Amino acid sequence: AGLADQKIGVADMSSIHADAISIPAGVFTRAVVAAGGWDGIHGIAADLLARWDFDLKKDSMEAAIYSASNRFLNIFLMMAAYRGAVKGVIDEGDNVGAEDHFRRQLRPDFIQRLGDGTLDEANYGFQVDEFVKKAFKGGVDELVMQFGIDPTNWRWGDRHRTDHVHPLENAFRGNGNMLNPPKVETDGNGDVPWASGHSAFGDFLVKSGPVNRYIHDPSNWSNGRWIVPLGSSGHPGSPHFSDQQEMWAKVETIPQLWDWDEIATTAETTQHLLPG
Repeated sequence: AGLADQKIGVADMSSIHADAISIPAGVFTRAVVAAGGWDGIHGIAADLLARWDFDLKKDSMEAAIYSASNRFLNIFLMMAAYRGAVKGVIDEGDNVGAEDHFRRQLRPDFIQRLGDGTLDEANYGFQVDEFVKKAFKGGVDELVMQFGIDPTNWRWGDRHRTDHVHPLENAFRGNGNMLNPPKVETDGNGDVPWASGHSAFGDFLVKSGPVNRYIHDPSNWSNGRWIVPLGSSGHPGSPHFSDQQEMWAKVETIPQLWDWDEIATTAETTQHLLPG
């Protein structure tokens, strides 16, 4: 049946927001498996990737392997491309433009060429032949060092968590537990519709993502849904400061309110602005 014959509902639209299948992960994984020659814990990790569907779910061992390896790949590419200037980028210094160039230009080009077999034609000015193998080995070794030899202890969600920091935290040292919202683990990364971006070179704490998720129904606006990463209030003392966070992390939504009668009858509080 064509799309015209299907009834699309809110759940179908939410599934788009929840899509965490990574195209770059598929390219990298196939290159690792094709390289072959892995043994020991690296062989076990390669076998896991060989059966992976490239879905960056928080409970996924494979997502943890790919993400750790991808971080090393990013570092190797950046070190080769920027050489002496790389320290200020990898150490998250002031060279933000360089990381943006890397994300938008160099890395996508490398992944595309890795996938279509044209890396030999790239005019990078440096050799990339061993980058995938070195990155995979480095990623697996890092996971072993941090979480032990058992891959079942390698969970993407254990590393990939939100890290919202209140802008006044620096002004009120020691009060971060009162100002900052809780940290929650999430699916995805910066390459998928389940957008939850992190540093290309540092830790995996979520630093970027959409400010909200909308599902609109123009035929019936009250049928719409939405969610924000934290809550409807910016006041840390409000019960609505971060009460949407767990739902957001599960790609759940709340109703959009368009009808003024409904808004008036369901409002918890009402504010009146009076002339001075």
